[in-house]
Amino acid sequence: MTWSDLKEKNINEVVDCINNKLSKFESLKKVGDELGANESTIRKWLNKKGYKRTGNKFVEDNKSYDDKYHIDSISSKIDDDIKYLSSEIDNIKSVLEWFKTKDDKCHIDGIKENDISIDLPDQSIKRTTIRVNNTVWGMFNKFADENKHYDKHDLLSQLLLESLLKYVKSR
Repeated sequence: MTWSDLKEKNINEVVDCINNKLSKFESLKKVGDELGANESTIRKWLNKKGYKRTGNKFVEDNKSYDDKYHIDSISSKIDDDIKYLSSEIDNIKSVLEWFKTKDDKCHIDGIKENDISIDLPDQSIKRTTIRVNNTVWGMFNKFADENKHYDKHDLLSQLLLESLLKYVKSR
């Protein structure tokens, strides 16, 4: 029987077989040679399955860890988080309500500042990809940086609208 065949069996059968061969050969290396596998492969596989080698035998590793400290520290952190969230519940609710009612519409109606007038139709915003001349894009970015109190999409939309109105009327 090969190691590949053996490890397909029930874990108890595998452990019994390995332990029998260990008592016969007294070396996991010799057991591995007979099964056609490296001894570390067998040992690591059994360790992952919850077995450890004690003497010349693999036995179930029944370690019990005292995780009370970890549970207490996790519980303490969760308690602190819950207390914080509880104290901020009104702010959280208002942000959630704002987000639920938020839409992608332009809410600037006729603002005029520094001779820039944003007067766009109350419609949703269209996300799109366009190709723009590098020089023109650089000029637009500089313009947007100088007018940071406006969103770029509002500035670009207004510029497009003004150009369209200008050239559609003239034709």
